[in-house]
Amino acid sequence: MPLTSEVSDQIRAILDRSKSGDFLVKSVQELFGVLRQAGLMSTMTLPPLSVGVHPQNRDGIMLHQKDCHELLDSIAQVGFVASRVEAIGVEVCSESERDYNVKLCTAAAGKLGSMDPDALKILSLSASHTNFALRLVASAAPHESESLSVNGILSLEQVRLRDPVLAQHVVQGLTWQVIAKGVKKMALSSKPPCAETFPALYTFALRYCGGSDGRFLRETEQFVRTSGQTRSLGLGFWQLLAQDYMKGQQQLVHMRHAILKLGLSGGGLTQSNAKKMYSRECSPKILEGDRVLMQLRELVSNAGIDILQDVRFINILGIVDMTVARFCLGIQAAEDGKDYKSIQGIAHDATLLFGTLGVQLTSPWQSSAEAAKGAQSSNSQALERMRELNSDGSLRNASELLADKGFTLQAFVRRRADKLECRIDGIHGQQIHLVELKNKGVMKVPLEQFLAGTWVTFQPRSEPEIIEDLSVFMPSECYDFQAAVVVACIQQELATLTENHKNILSQLSMQLKPTKALVTTEKFKAGQLVLVPSSFKIVQRLKSQGDLPNAVKAQVDWKLDDRQFWITACNSLPKVDEAFEPGKHCMAPFFAVPTSEDNDSVNLVMSMASSKESKVKIPVLKNTHAIAKGTSLLQAPIKKDNKREHLEMPVPVKRVKGKQ
Repeated sequence: MPLTSEVSDQIRAILDRSKSGDFLVKSVQELFGVLRQAGLMSTMTLPPLSVGVHPQNRDGIMLHQKDCHELLDSIAQVGFVASRVEAIGVEVCSESERDYNVKLCTAAAGKLGSMDPDALKILSLSASHTNFALRLVASAAPHESESLSVNGILSLEQVRLRDPVLAQHVVQGLTWQVIAKGVKKMALSSKPPCAETFPALYTFALRYCGGSDGRFLRETEQFVRTSGQTRSLGLGFWQLLAQDYMKGQQQLVHMRHAILKLGLSGGGLTQSNAKKMYSRECSPKILEGDRVLMQLRELVSNAGIDILQDVRFINILGIVDMTVARFCLGIQAAEDGKDYKSIQGIAHDATLLFGTLGVQLTSPWQSSAEAAKGAQSSNSQALERMRELNSDGSLRNASELLADKGFTLQAFVRRRADKLECRIDGIHGQQIHLVELKNKGVMKVPLEQFLAGTWVTFQPRSEPEIIEDLSVFMPSECYDFQAAVVVACIQQELATLTENHKNILSQLSMQLKPTKALVTTEKFKAGQLVLVPSSFKIVQRLKSQGDLPNAVKAQVDWKLDDRQFWITACNSLPKVDEAFEPGKHCMAPFFAVPTSEDNDSVNLVMSMASSKESKVKIPVLKNTHAIAKGTSLLQAPIKKDNKREHLEMPVPVKRVKGKQ
């Protein structure tokens, strides 16, 4: 249905009201309502391979392959919920939009999967990363997650095992709100989030884009799309990058783009670091770096290579640019990088990397070749397929590369995807010959798989050691296990006695100052007052270690070794300025009874108590005679070599009837 002037006026009015940024959600819903009523918006479910991304999505930023892979991992971890996706798209209206999507996937070097431009029905304005996450699975793109892929390639079956709902939407796709092409221009009208940086960004592009075809800018864009991060650098950075260098000096076009790549790729560059390019200290390095980068590109061009036609060459030069920028600005090398001593050494390694792609360059920096600590080249990060270098800068052979990763002859290896276990039987060129441990079959595996981490080394288990009879290790035969049972019995007996005599605590009071005293608030008959050593701490202690202070010994039938079982005090009262909290404090008056040397004032003695059929006896304090209300409770000190010990009560002799 064509866009009438009436509908156009309604849309424009809604857009004008939303320019201030207020009521955006409401404005969007109103806009959708107008479009649906006019037949300019429809709902359809499309498979992910039928949906591309609009070139103006996110104000031209579109999307980044790393974000798509991370989103796929996140979805697989938390689960896919279709109702949380607000998918909005627009009809395809030109071949240039299809070509743009093809270039997007090509620049990602396969990491965004394949792109069939003729299959595109709509282009996404929202949910772009979600749709491309589904596209990754649908087109079997390379992916690192082992739970979703087989041999580093995304597998729909693996995804289905992980999340059936996610796999279902890989096949059927998302439900889209599709805007007709007639209103596309109005729908895409918005203010870019980087609007404030546009003057400085435009100045940079005008001065340093690389001529009428924008060659340098195109190279930087393709590299960032493949290897960079979706991040904003801010107005200050672009102003710094666009300003003039020194009078009479060249304007450092290559170094400016090298610093830009470092900034957009999350390489740890700050505005303060970038400002160093204008300092006297860094000026000689900056000038030399720009000269070497220009010379390297001339070397590649003279070999008949157009780097813009192959993303692999762009990636190599991009990594070289960032390494030179780090070196010139004094920024620490990347974690897996090589700590270079000269710019020429970096350029020499770059020529060797081009050799791995079949481009033989004669390096004018041969004399500057540098050794790499740990025999690892920083440029190994350029592409996954890049090889490490020897300390003299020459390419290492396959067996040396494998040996550094532990893949030597007769080594045992396991495939990550399916846990297949093999032994390395030989290394022949680019093929590794393996013998399966289980079936003894022979297989040949490309060298690439081992360098990419598809296989790992492992050590097979030795012959099993078998214990035929485990009865000798029965817990009931273990002293510590039996001791734990005794502790449980003591604790149970304490719980029983504590419950039987719990009313005693309500008939006692405690004086804290000036001296501590335990005072009765009721009168007690002889033997009626019983204090139990209630505690939740039972300590096992060898007899040879002596008595335990502030504790009493439980009487148990234990003969396995010389350990004893001590009930220790665990009294805990709130502090003066602390409020009482239920369940936090504990008070056993047994452990608070003072001692007295005056036998006439002593009114409590130690005796052993237990419940019926219990093999455990617990020391308790009992009153020997009636005690009046308001009486301080006292016990006699028991001394033996200046050590406290519990009182062993004598067992009464039973009288035989008819005898004295």
